Amino acid sequence: MIILHKAPLYRIINYKIKHAIFQIYADLIKYKYYDTISPMEIFIKSLEAILVLIGLGFFGFYLLFKKFLKKEVLRILSPIAIEFAVPAMIFSDIILNFRPDQIQNWWLYPVYWFISFIFGIILSYFFSLFVKKESKQEFILSLVFPNAVFIPIVLISSLYGENSDMLVKLYLFTLFFPLFLFNLYGLFIDNKIKISPKIFFNPIIVITIVSVFLKIYNIDRFIPEFLIDISKRIGALSIPIILLIIGGNIYIQFEKKAEIKWKEIIFFVIVKNIIFPLIHIIILDFINIQEDIKFLIFLQSAVPPVTAIPILIEKENKNYIIANQYLFFSFIFSIISLPVMFLIFTSNL
Repeated sequence: MIILHKAPLYRIINYKIKHAIFQIYADLIKYKYYDTISPMEIFIKSLEAILVLIGLGFFGFYLLFKKFLKKEVLRILSPIAIEFAVPAMIFSDIILNFRPDQIQNWWLYPVYWFISFIFGIILSYFFSLFVKKESKQEFILSLVFPNAVFIPIVLISSLYGENSDMLVKLYLFTLFFPLFLFNLYGLFIDNKIKISPKIFFNPIIVITIVSVFLKIYNIDRFIPEFLIDISKRIGALSIPIILLIIGGNIYIQFEKKAEIKWKEIIFFVIVKNIIFPLIHIIILDFINIQEDIKFLIFLQSAVPPVTAIPILIEKENKNYIIANQYLFFSFIFSIISLPVMFLIFTSNL
């Protein structure tokens, strides 16, 4: 906190002017990542992160479009990413960057995620009142489950560095996201909860819990460094593979040349990419919680839907085409919306 009561008048005026001009500076001192960061830097870094996502996704799209890869390859890459690469990334990040003494209330992160999840459900049902009945279920499901992990990983790595403990906080925050996604998605489609015992042993959930346990009880010191290094290198494959899969799946869906429902899509994009994050920003401004938890809640509200939504909807014989269009256009529009929302959010810190 800056004390001004003893400062000369011209210094007080100078401070006020600077504060007015640069009020959208992120208070990243609280995060201990940067001393200061300008609005343009925030915009550029978040834009670069989104362009990386778009570029890798387009590469996957192009590989299938030019027939360099067959559709069957995606079925092979998907389990490699989910079963091995992503858990390896989480393991190495937690072992290297998690400091239990600095994040003593780590258990609160998944609790806050659950609260924000419930709030997201309420908002989703409210906005679904303005949607046609034939696409209401797909609309709700696409709003309730954002891309909780993969896009935030790229954004956080770009803004705060690959070794930031914010990544660890993200893993803790979204710990139960896979559990809710794969067990509760049916609730929003046909009002049925489909419990799958296998999801309780999801590699991402298991590896997160095990890694946190190892760090809390200081057992990680017995892990050989070469194993951590191997894990880190395997984990580095996760984001490129997943984005290739995303691009490939988008190509497969759009290869069917379905009619684009522009009215439904525009409304969804406005709600998901603009209204959702703005509502969260306003509410978070009045809530007294840790700034990093505010940031994670905001990030969940601003990112596009999780890429598994069209697949899950197709599995239930629903309108996966509109769900895929929701995903695609929300993803593309995020090139503009995410950097802008970052600017607005940081102005409230």
